Amino acid sequence: MNQGIAAHKAGADVTMVTKLGRDDLAQIALKSFKSAGMKIDYVFFDDEHETGAALIMVENGTAENEIVVSIGACNFITDDEVESVRKEIKNSKLLLTQLGTNLSAVYKAIDIANK
Repeated sequence: MNQGIAAHKAGADVTMVTKLGRDDLAQIALKSFKSAGMKIDYVFFDDEHETGAALIMVENGTAENEIVVSIGACNFITDDEVESVRKEIKNSKLLLTQLGTNLSAVYKAIDIANK
């Protein structure tokens, strides 16, 4: 999600595709997407799983980092949900993915983009 927000702030026309839980963290994420003016038509929700989160630790002297990820709801994006974004993906110049999403969804999005 951070990469999408950064790309949007840099001037890209970003459509966020993600899955959030029904928790407080989801509300924070939605608020940040909306306040940045991002398209959120393809933000899906999961009633059973929490919103994913990442802890990023950066070493002060070297700037080396470690990231601990809890994928949460993003691990449950379905092929049908990705399929519902097909037109948006096909009409995009660039597809940005990350491994904070289940691999099936990532591969399906890449397959759509390649076609």
